[in-house]
Amino acid sequence: MSKARSLLGVVIVVLITIAASFISGIFWQKNASDIKVTKVNSTIILDKITNEAFLITKSVYVNQESVIKVDQGSDWSNFWWGQTITTQGLMRVNVGVDLKQIKAEQIAVDQTSKVITITLGKAEVLNVTVDGGIRVKNQAGILKSIFDNDSNKDYNTAFAQLTKDAKGAVEANNSVMDDARTDSVKLLRLILRDTGYDVKVELPKQ
Repeated sequence: MSKARSLLGVVIVVLITIAASFISGIFWQKNASDIKVTKVNSTIILDKITNEAFLITKSVYVNQESVIKVDQGSDWSNFWWGQTITTQGLMRVNVGVDLKQIKAEQIAVDQTSKVITITLGKAEVLNVTVDGGIRVKNQAGILKSIFDNDSNKDYNTAFAQLTKDAKGAVEANNSVMDDARTDSVKLLRLILRDTGYDVKVELPKQ
């Protein structure tokens, strides 16, 4: 009789163990399914872009020539104090779209169609540098040459003007700016490829 009770006890323990395993399995499957059905939303997409995006730039070289004329208001004043700086340099202009500046309101997620729509901002000139040196030629009035001759100031003035003119020249080139945005679109699709959603990028007029 005691043996029968022992055997029954073992069977009960085994059944309880099997039941516990079954319940824990259901619980684990439920948790796993909860993880899988987590919806993609604009916040998740924004975090992913912010964490994974890096800056893609398009470099354009401009052989820039600029003229800075300091007009004193009359020919007589210019004869004494006027100044004309002629400068030239090869300028490197970097253009791109900073994806880390994307805001949540620029992202829309269609859960039904599984489409992520991103409105991408304009491409912009990120920085301008000089490749090599710049040439500076200064034609100054007589008194300015004697009393106000500052080569460092002339160089800085020339560099600032070259930078401004090269930046303006590239910004006016729609083809360059469009190419920079196209590169950013490719990067966005690469970053979001593992979401399971199609990625649509809208490009407002540059």
